[in-house]
Amino acid sequence: MSALNDFDEATMVFPDEFAPFFGFSLNDVETVMKQSKTRLKIEDLRSWYDGYYFERVGEVFCPNSVVLACLKNSCRTYFGSSMALTAVKESLKNNRIDLEKDAAILLSGSSVEVNARLFDSDLSNLNSREKGLAALVHSGFLSYNPKTQEAIIPNKEVRLFFSDAVSELSWPALNSPISESRRLLEKTKLGDAGFVEKAFDEFHLELSSILTKNHEDVLATIAFLLYYAAKEDYYAFKEPATGLGRADILFVPISANEPAIIIELKVDDNPESCLEQIERMKYYNEIKNHVGEVILVGIVYDRSTLRHKAQIKTITLN
Repeated sequence: MSALNDFDEATMVFPDEFAPFFGFSLNDVETVMKQSKTRLKIEDLRSWYDGYYFERVGEVFCPNSVVLACLKNSCRTYFGSSMALTAVKESLKNNRIDLEKDAAILLSGSSVEVNARLFDSDLSNLNSREKGLAALVHSGFLSYNPKTQEAIIPNKEVRLFFSDAVSELSWPALNSPISESRRLLEKTKLGDAGFVEKAFDEFHLELSSILTKNHEDVLATIAFLLYYAAKEDYYAFKEPATGLGRADILFVPISANEPAIIIELKVDDNPESCLEQIERMKYYNEIKNHVGEVILVGIVYDRSTLRHKAQIKTITLN
């Protein structure tokens, strides 16, 4: 009987020589694009279905979704529900407090520490935060870096599934800001700084209560959550190298008809200095040939009043 138990298992964490069979490599994707004569761009497929990385292969895409997207010329969610996701959602229900914090960090685009070794292939026994996160990694819903032992939501397709799962769990600290994020985005485009201030005032206390980072990191996480809807229409970047420094948040539009958005965040300062820094450091230099307009947003959190101040300015590049 012992011989039957001596399996050498390849997993999402350590795929070893089987890594090429866990998904499509970049070459595989380019072959599918050529054979299907799709109108989609590789940037579209990366945003929706990439996000995994194995040393033996490089970047890895979800194969079924890539094929269907290319055949239909449409990037959207193609994989359905699974026993793994259902089991993990049950685990989330049983560990609401701990995983609400992790979900907030993951949905903001940041990574969380995961002990992937805790997963034992038993989806019926996910009775802790650690086991729930490990199951998400091994099921492919989180991309894992063995060197840092951190996991992140890999792409837009998985992020939509993750967001739906969080919605089913009825976590008000996350559901309210996510559901209001589309309105916040539209108000930002209209230059309504007052609305931005009220949105941050309303949700900062609630969201910061489930986070334990310093004030500037909390503000950045909250900003990404409040602008969650922007990820449908924009490529989102946190602290990208731009111009003479690094912007806090950069939203580059998928459509050339939309303006880019640069957000600078500060604590105990003034929003005017945020906008001045964006222009002085020329954070828009890297995108000036791709967009005509850029919306500059400065948001400041005052620790003495627990309130926010915002200022918005639109500039034309071309």
